[in-house]
Amino acid sequence: MDTYHDVDLHDQSAHAGGSGSYGVYPFRGVSVDVYGMAGPSIVVANRIRKLGSVEVIVDGKQVALARLTADIPAYDRLICHITGLASGNHVLEVHAKDGWAVIDYIKVDSAASSATPTLGAGPLPEGDYAIFPRHAPTKCVDAAATAEGTIADIYAPAQGRFQVWRVTPLGQNRYRIAPKQAPDQVLTMTGPRYGDGMRVTLYHYVGDPTQQWILVPLSEGFYRLVVSSNTIACLDAFGGATTDGTGLIAYPVKQGDSQVNSNQQWFFQPVR
Repeated sequence: MDTYHDVDLHDQSAHAGGSGSYGVYPFRGVSVDVYGMAGPSIVVANRIRKLGSVEVIVDGKQVALARLTADIPAYDRLICHITGLASGNHVLEVHAKDGWAVIDYIKVDSAASSATPTLGAGPLPEGDYAIFPRHAPTKCVDAAATAEGTIADIYAPAQGRFQVWRVTPLGQNRYRIAPKQAPDQVLTMTGPRYGDGMRVTLYHYVGDPTQQWILVPLSEGFYRLVVSSNTIACLDAFGGATTDGTGLIAYPVKQGDSQVNSNQQWFFQPVR
């Protein structure tokens, strides 16, 4: 989906796309509301686009299928209300069906849940995941592009960026991790040195140990990602910063409680 502008929309812009297009929005909370626009049509690139319906998926399961057609434009339309989610990270997907869909905004309730935390599992199944840092749960692992040398970072969920990752087991608890849209460009410890760590960027997979990550299970479903070529270094959000664009580095494993090393702990949320 792409950005669509209309002065009557929330913040005067939304995400819109035709049948077959979709948007992915990682979030952390226990409920989420999805708002959009209904009506007969919208105008995009000087062409009339008929509105259709939208499918809403949370954590790989369909939760709603709503028609967006109406005789007159209707803004701030509640498409669906999803509640009862376990406290933690989730992935919302919206898919346009049978015409165009306009997704205006989402509202997340991040109130704590009484659900019992789960322990880190063993081997991670092959699949597509959004990856969240423990110290900044509203951000996710991100790349602005898929070209070789692109610096990996953390960033708020956003259109036009690469935030869904293909995780492929290699045996002996080693994994390669690549953008879903560019599975041959993998997270790689490449340098140059950045502070006391080494830059992590995208690089064409050649089977080098700097491109393979050992997943160490931690508490509450989180993992530490250790570089296979240097097992004293792990994936780290530089300086523990939480701002968009904070670079990812390979940095020595920090000892201490979860508050000390929370920028070295990562949660993998499956994406369908």
